[in-house]
Amino acid sequence: MTDEMRVHERILDALHFAGAFDRFAVLLAVLALGISRRLRDLAGRVTTRPALVAKMGHDQLRFVMAHEMGHYVRHHMWKMVEFVLAVLSVALWLAQRLVDGVVRRWGRALGFEVAHDPAAVPLFLLVIGVLTFAMSPLFNVVSRHFEHEADNFSLELTHLNDAGARAFVKFAEDSKVLPDPSPFIRFWHYSPPTLAERIAFCAAYKP
Repeated sequence: MTDEMRVHERILDALHFAGAFDRFAVLLAVLALGISRRLRDLAGRVTTRPALVAKMGHDQLRFVMAHEMGHYVRHHMWKMVEFVLAVLSVALWLAQRLVDGVVRRWGRALGFEVAHDPAAVPLFLLVIGVLTFAMSPLFNVVSRHFEHEADNFSLELTHLNDAGARAFVKFAEDSKVLPDPSPFIRFWHYSPPTLAERIAFCAAYKP
């Protein structure tokens, strides 16, 4: 049995152990592991960074695969959809209230007197843009939580702490992002945890 076949079996075993062994998970496994003869090529499809995957060892690939499985098992995609719809509903309500207020106060000077005037569309889009920008840290907090949960899931499933930390070191080298930015940049810009946080978590966590 080749090394790639062994990793293939380990990932399928991990799927079964994770409780993800349903039709969708089997389809993912077939697409990810069956079509491609080369595990590194397939993992490149999953992570969308073939050049980075080529630098990873088998244990690091297992950690990354388990992380992605964690997103599926924890239903992160559907939770994020629900969260986005809820926030969007609030944002649209706030935008409507703000536009109505602007129209009442300055509408005549702006060239329209009712909010449903087509001339008010740029104002509405501007308000939505400002609200979306203001709410971006909230989306980042939720995204960081999901990424941390997936990291936790991967470590619980694989116990590959060292491989996980080394995988994040390679992410840092490949992406050229700041591994430990200022708290403000982290709060406003980073949707995953910082690489320094993820490396420290892998090093300290005891699955």
